[in-house]
Amino acid sequence: DVISELVITQIKFDLAFRQETFGVARGDIRVSDIGPALWSFSADCGNLTHDQLLDLSSVLGGLGGARGTFWAFDPMRPAPKADPTGAGLSGATVRVDSVNGANRSLIALRGLPASYVLSRGDYISFDYANAVTSTASVALHRITTASITATGFGTTAEFAVHPPVAPGVVTGASGAVCRLTNAYAEFRLKPGSFDPSGSA
Repeated sequence: DVISELVITQIKFDLAFRQETFGVARGDIRVSDIGPALWSFSADCGNLTHDQLLDLSSVLGGLGGARGTFWAFDPMRPAPKADPTGAGLSGATVRVDSVNGANRSLIALRGLPASYVLSRGDYISFDYANAVTSTASVALHRITTASITATGFGTTAEFAVHPPVAPGVVTGASGAVCRLTNAYAEFRLKPGSFDPSGSA
C-alpha cells in the first residue's frame, strides 16, 4: 500500500490530457486527442526518517520499477465533501444506474442513502470490462456537477463526471458497484521519479 507509506507535505492528483494543438491558416487553434486522459499522481514527502525512507523504498522497489502497479486515491478528498468520513454510506451498495450513450460524461447512480449529497470534486471508482486490453480494469471519475442529491429511493438524476466513462460498464440493478470513499485508480511508477535525496 503505497499511500499508507507516504508522509505527504504536498500532493498533485489530477488528469493529464493527452492532446496536441496546431494552428490553421485562418488563425484558429485545433485540438486533437492522441489518447485517453490519464490520472497523474505526484507527492512530496518532505523529510523522512531513515526508517520511513527504507519502508517507502522497499514498497516502491517491490513494484519492479514501471512493471508493477499500485492503487492510489486522492488524499485531499478521500470521501464525499458532504460526508467527510464516509459514515453516511455505511451499509449502502451504490451502483452505476446508467451512462448517457450520447454523452458519456453523464452518469446516474442508484443505491445511495435517501437524500445523500454528492458534490463537485467528489470521486467515484468502479470496475469495468476494458475493451482495449480485454481485461477487468478500474475507472476513476471526478464529479463536475456542483451538487447532486439522491431521491428518497437512493437514485440520482444524470450528472457530469470527467473523464468520460469508457464502454464496458455494467449498469442498472446489477450495475458496477461504486467506491465513493478512497475511490482509487491504478498507477505505475514513472522511472526515475522517486528521489530520496533530502530525507533525514
